[in-house]
Amino acid sequence: MKIKHFSAMTGLTPSSIRFYDKHGLFECNRSENGYRSFSPLDAFRSNTFRTLFKYGFSIDETVHILNEKQGCVEFAESLRSRKEQMQHEIDQLNARISYVDRALHHLEDEQPEFCAMVDAPNYIYARASNGYDFDIATDNRLSIAEFYDILGLSFCTRIITKEDLESDSPTLDPSYIVATRESNAHLLSAEALAESGLIELGHCVYFRREVTREESVQRSSYAMLYKYLEENKLSIRSDALLFPLFLNLDGEGRDVEVIYIPVEEQSTM
Repeated sequence: MKIKHFSAMTGLTPSSIRFYDKHGLFECNRSENGYRSFSPLDAFRSNTFRTLFKYGFSIDETVHILNEKQGCVEFAESLRSRKEQMQHEIDQLNARISYVDRALHHLEDEQPEFCAMVDAPNYIYARASNGYDFDIATDNRLSIAEFYDILGLSFCTRIITKEDLESDSPTLDPSYIVATRESNAHLLSAEALAESGLIELGHCVYFRREVTREESVQRSSYAMLYKYLEENKLSIRSDALLFPLFLNLDGEGRDVEVIYIPVEEQSTM
């Protein structure tokens, strides 16, 4: 049958038919003048494609399943694999919803807390720089790519060492990393995990600030944090994580960032 008849029979537009044909869905023949000729088998493959598409398979995955003529055992395994992928996608969407909720809270809170005590999860990370030296990124490029592959569950963030936070230098020198919660470690390969670092947050001071890029590296921009630590007799326990919330807010070059600083009570000895 000609493409116009096949289109009417299947409900697919001619452009959709041509698109799917390029992906190998149909087994249509071409005449010498280049016209496609479709058979009832192509209609069957079209209907099967729609069924498989409901399960969430991609076009290429669907064509592979049709061409491999999988049995029940093989098809059940394909369904299990697809279910795992969909669960991962659901986890990513739920994580993104939580980020949206957090952003809305910061935007709409009329009296935001700039310092507060919180409990934060641990993070694993791939290092992209040592301060502003990015040479290490080439060594870690494969693990960095894996962390980016789960973007939605990973973050482009920065790490500030305990030594840097406690130094007398007028500026701080954070390092760039890609991080995800330690609970997501199963999504990464053994090779990526072997190159990963771990930052244990736990009991933290949460510090929110609004600064320009130039101000952000100045130790003076942490004045409120240092005052909070002193007033509550807290000392920095380990490295801190800096997360961007909004960049270039209102077009004025101001960024909103939150920093999680692991702390402990100062020793009385």
